[in-house]
Amino acid sequence: MKKLLCALMAATMLLSLAGCDKSDKDNSSADSSSASAVGSDSKDESSDDESSKETEDESSDDDSSDLDSTSEIQSGLQGNVYETEDYKVEINDKWTLNESAGGVLDCTFNYIDIEDENEAATCFGIQTIDYAITPEDMVDEMVSTYESFGYKVLSTESVKFNGNDAQEIMMEMESLGLKLIMRQTLISDGEKIFAINSTAVESIYDEMIGEIDKVLASFEFV
Repeated sequence: MKKLLCALMAATMLLSLAGCDKSDKDNSSADSSSASAVGSDSKDESSDDESSKETEDESSDDDSSDLDSTSEIQSGLQGNVYETEDYKVEINDKWTLNESAGGVLDCTFNYIDIEDENEAATCFGIQTIDYAITPEDMVDEMVSTYESFGYKVLSTESVKFNGNDAQEIMMEMESLGLKLIMRQTLISDGEKIFAINSTAVESIYDEMIGEIDKVLASFEFV
């Protein structure tokens, strides 16, 4: 079971990192343009400016701590509801929040069912992608990224997700000797994109995606 969960988590995290990679490239491009514009001015900075920068850095660290505290208050699992400043989703008692998942995912939930010596497990994670692009525009770029990572993209299509327009990418990959099916649902609130990454072993995918969809039926923007 430990091997199965590790494989599922690895696949879910890779999906999130692909989205992060796209965001980083966009931000890097913007940063490069800004750096180019101010490059000549920065060369004339004095040692007094450097001292001032150290003070600003210390202040920035304090501000970062404040933001982290605010984030912890605004988001997290309270009872059976996971809520952020953007959305909320109701979790039933079959699911466990993976507090060690971390990374760029907002959250990751694991499902484990052991009955009659048969083991079933699945997981899903939600990622907020904070840059201006539509899910439709994002799909082609994401598919290209996934294929470069070695995923086999099975299909892409426009779907409805809880009454909202969304894009769905279906993929498969092998991890730790297991064949996994992954579904990524991309949905937007008009300002941000939310990627919902669902993963299960191929042999029990239909059963497990059903368990995931019972939870995702409660997903809504706040």
